[in-house]
Amino acid sequence: MRTNPLTPRKRVEDVVEQLAWRIISGRLAPGDLLPSVRAIAQEFDINPSTAQIVLGQLSALGFVETRPGIGAVVRDIRLYGGMSTWRYLFRFAHEVPDLAADVLADLLELRLMLVFHTLERIAAAPDRANPGDARAAFARMRALAQQGRCELQAFAEAELEVARRCVFAVGQTAIIGTFNSLTDALWDTPLVIDAMYPNPSANIAVWDWVLDRWEQRTLCLRDVPRLRSLVKGFDRATIWRFRTLLLPGTAEASSAERATG
Repeated sequence: MRTNPLTPRKRVEDVVEQLAWRIISGRLAPGDLLPSVRAIAQEFDINPSTAQIVLGQLSALGFVETRPGIGAVVRDIRLYGGMSTWRYLFRFAHEVPDLAADVLADLLELRLMLVFHTLERIAAAPDRANPGDARAAFARMRALAQQGRCELQAFAEAELEVARRCVFAVGQTAIIGTFNSLTDALWDTPLVIDAMYPNPSANIAVWDWVLDRWEQRTLCLRDVPRLRSLVKGFDRATIWRFRTLLLPGTAEASSAERATG
């Protein structure tokens, strides 16, 4: 076996990706043993210390669990997968479109729950939280939308900051951590961004309405179900667009359109 004492980081990433794909695709089923460190080193022509790093990354991503005296056991990612697992899974969205779309639907549902839990707290006591920081973040979001060609990644991050400021305003510091991890999983994939923001002006209109009502102290609990229904409609359309973008050739056309403006 040849060894690569100066194996670049990219080589580690390549091996992690190949083994992760075997798990995602079902070639390695939950409960199966991953090949040993020596076997991985031999198969991928890397040294054992690099193979150990590969196993460590697969474990950190939630694909395997290391059990003393047994080895690395494949986890059921549908049952035990975390945000890191789902974020990584989107790399294979074209190969497993149904699973990727299901995961995206779940992540959007979780995001909806977190955001509207915050809006319910604001509506219940609008005088207890200051919308100033959220309004300031919204100004950047609106400025991006008004550009001749809106950069969707920047727009998504700006919208995240608006939502984050709302959550922080009502004192939900711990929830921000979950919200940040959730959105990291979403924003890491250009196809998700394309699916979520076909018309940034619609997102602007919703947030402007919410912030106006908050500032005027007129946001009330009866507004929340109607607003939730509207956003759920947006999310259903996002899933449909995401599935469409996963069709052969569609993503390439979308990328070309972004490049030409």
